[in-house]
Amino acid sequence: SVLILDEPAAGLDPRARIELRDMIMRLAADGKAILISSHILTELAEVCDRVGILERGRLLAVGSVAEISAGVQTKGTVRVRVLRDPGKMEAWLRARPDIADVKLENGLATFAHSGDQESEAALLRELVLAEFPIVEFGARHKSLEDVFLHVTEGRVQ
Repeated sequence: SVLILDEPAAGLDPRARIELRDMIMRLAADGKAILISSHILTELAEVCDRVGILERGRLLAVGSVAEISAGVQTKGTVRVRVLRDPGKMEAWLRARPDIADVKLENGLATFAHSGDQESEAALLRELVLAEFPIVEFGARHKSLEDVFLHVTEGRVQ
C-alpha cells in the first residue's frame, strides 16, 4: 500500500517521464501512498499533494506546495503589454506601492507585484479602467523551486 521511489525519473526520456507521471497519478487515485525523493522539483509539484523540503538531514518545510509557498515572502512577476502609451503605463505602475522593479521594453512591462491573485485581478481591472489598451496580462507565481531556494541555505553535506 506504500510505494517508495528514489529519483524515479533519473535517466528517463521525456515520453517515459510522462508515462511515469501518469502511472504515479493512477496509483495515487487508487489510494496508494507514494513517497518520492527527487531533485526534479517541477515534476514533484505536478504530482505531489504534499511535499517536504530537507537540507542536511533537517526537515525545513512540509505541507502542500500552496501552504509552503504562502509562508515564503517573495513577490510574483507580472507582465503587461499595451498597444500604445507604454511610458504612461510605466509611470502609472511606478506610482503604486504594491509594485517594484518595473522594466519596460517594446510595450511590455514586467514588474514585481506583492499581492495575491485577487489583487492581480484588481490590478488588471484598474489598468483597464485607466484606459490602457491591454493586449497581454500574465503572472508567474512562486514555483516549488522558488520556495526551495528561499527555504534552504544551499550548503552541501
